[in-house]
Amino acid sequence: ENRGEAIIDQLTGMLNRKALSARAAELAEQSRLNREPVGVIVGDLDHFKRINDTQGHTVGDAVLKNVAYVLRKQLRAFDLAYRIGGEEFVVLLPGSNLERAAELAACLREAVRTDRVGGDPCVTMSFGVAASERGETFDYEAVFAKADAALYRSKQRGRDRVCSAELQPFAEAMTRHLNRRAVSAETTTPSVQREPNGLATLKGFDEQTAGREELIARLRALEGFLRVHPTQQVV
Repeated sequence: ENRGEAIIDQLTGMLNRKALSARAAELAEQSRLNREPVGVIVGDLDHFKRINDTQGHTVGDAVLKNVAYVLRKQLRAFDLAYRIGGEEFVVLLPGSNLERAAELAACLREAVRTDRVGGDPCVTMSFGVAASERGETFDYEAVFAKADAALYRSKQRGRDRVCSAELQPFAEAMTRHLNRRAVSAETTTPSVQREPNGLATLKGFDEQTAGREELIARLRALEGFLRVHPTQQVV
């Protein structure tokens, strides 16, 4: 019983930082063995201090409890959510790549925005998303740092949205990969460019280049990451 209390946040009933540290270590070992990615979502309630200041801490506590409940309802049994302090939450997603994690974060954002229970004030939540790569060992601190930076971008861009810290670095990595490939002397160096519609296009690519199918498969994955969905607000 005492052990359970030590890893549970008493206000919301969610797991706490101590539980998060233990689970992150477990996932690092699992990913070393199965080579699967792990997604990390960091969420923070928007203008929560205003709720506490204008409506009191009792209302603020009720909002935190309800948000915790709403978040848990959206998760798979093995996707665990943690309250890491104040109005900030973390979700760990074993086996989820960046695209899957961003999709879930969009669902969480919408659920928090639309679910009002017992007269609670309308609240919104901003999210940052990151994920480890398939084939690499999960480094929680590194992936969390990227997700946290993406959360900061969400706040800067107006709140109530999902941002991924991985989009631009992935595009750069894709460009480096293409530049390393053997390309016909008659072609320009391949590069990835982002278009206004949110898709990535490949410039200077010779269709006769060896490994074309592999490159196309990678490009399609990149397009999926860079696609901007107007409802989900993944940017």
